[in-house]
Amino acid sequence: MFLIKNDRRDIDVPHGADVLLHICTSWENAAGSWKFYVNGSLLQSGDDFLIDEVIPTNGIVILGQDQDDYGGGFEQDQSFLGQIYGVDSLGKMPRIFPTLLLFTLHLSLVTADNQCRTEVNIPGVTLKGFVIKKIPVTAPNKCDDKCLSEITCQSFNYNIKENICELNNRTKEARPEHLRANTSWFYVRRLIERVPLGSIPELPALSCQEVKASEGSDIISGKYWLDPNKNGKPFLFYCEMNREDPALNFQLTFDGKSVSDYAQFYMYSDFAPLTAFTVCLWMKPAPHSVGGCVFSYSQPFKQNEILICDHVEGFMFTIYGYSRNINLTRGGGELIHICASWEVTAGSCNFYMNGSLLKSDLDFATGHVIPCSGIFILGQELDEFGWSFEEKSFFGQMYGVNMWERLLTAEEIISIYKNCTLAVGNFLKWSDFILGLHGNVRVTSPVTCQP
Repeated sequence: MFLIKNDRRDIDVPHGADVLLHICTSWENAAGSWKFYVNGSLLQSGDDFLIDEVIPTNGIVILGQDQDDYGGGFEQDQSFLGQIYGVDSLGKMPRIFPTLLLFTLHLSLVTADNQCRTEVNIPGVTLKGFVIKKIPVTAPNKCDDKCLSEITCQSFNYNIKENICELNNRTKEARPEHLRANTSWFYVRRLIERVPLGSIPELPALSCQEVKASEGSDIISGKYWLDPNKNGKPFLFYCEMNREDPALNFQLTFDGKSVSDYAQFYMYSDFAPLTAFTVCLWMKPAPHSVGGCVFSYSQPFKQNEILICDHVEGFMFTIYGYSRNINLTRGGGELIHICASWEVTAGSCNFYMNGSLLKSDLDFATGHVIPCSGIFILGQELDEFGWSFEEKSFFGQMYGVNMWERLLTAEEIISIYKNCTLAVGNFLKWSDFILGLHGNVRVTSPVTCQP
């Protein structure tokens, strides 16, 4: 039985005892339309049910009893026996406080015409920074309709004083840090027919982590649309969702020698200065490349603290102006794995390629401490902090740049080389660079490295 102001509708719901049911009931006063759902299916509906009636809000809601008097007048044969869970209603809507006699275990009240398509509202909060449309409406159920008709709508904010509807392209799960307290608003997440974040180019995510936060831990690995630079140019990216950091499986392509193509990451001052490190990366220079710098780290108004450049006939490893040349012979267009390590006490340095030690030396920048608060650049030599590059740009593909604040052992470096998706640096990790792409650097995913 669905009763409002002594006007009732009877709904036949055959069910046995100890059966969990989910019920949604809705009503609106313009046409007197009402609907009754059981377990997500529309069971019964109609019109002309108390047209133009308004139900005041200064009353009392009772669960498990029929109020014959205000807040009381209960009769034992009308009391509910069983369990009730999740009784909710949307905002300050006079029409959604009917008296109900229930033989159910799970009750949820929502607005009209939405087939329970949004979750329970969260009163007193609003999601800031992701509004795609702001629309005046007459009631919250109209905001439901607007959200349902907008493919990128993930949730909405509703102003209960001004009847303003804000459609969002994110949920509170995706961006919980943007949820703000405001007593004039409530927030609702869309459930039914909601397009998963990152599943279409019109709704790209900022990162794999954002997709996982939005869609839950059970989301499967696969390709998702990302726009990490917020430039309106989304691309398909393979996210390995079973990883702690799912945004590792990508490679960067530098299509030509250009001072405008690079990737960057700023390191802030909340890290101790480096007295030892190991940096490893995969690279595949273009077949006829004449070399270029692949990795650099610099401080403001100082020369490069760390620099690794490819000279085709070998590599140059530099720390604060001190350089070591690593001579070798290799063919063009080969995929190679390099690691460079250094420590301050003895100035010891090691350079590995494809798991093999090519050079080991001592007294290399001994006693020099590498400060933080600098900038990492991939694909260029940074001649002035963050501003000027020379024609020493890298031409080819790069993947898996990671850095540790210690010397890796030879066994660890061999293990990284044999599994090109294994390593994650504890000081600098590959996914740090995805938000700092410049020029025509292309992202492709998943990784194609075959050590």
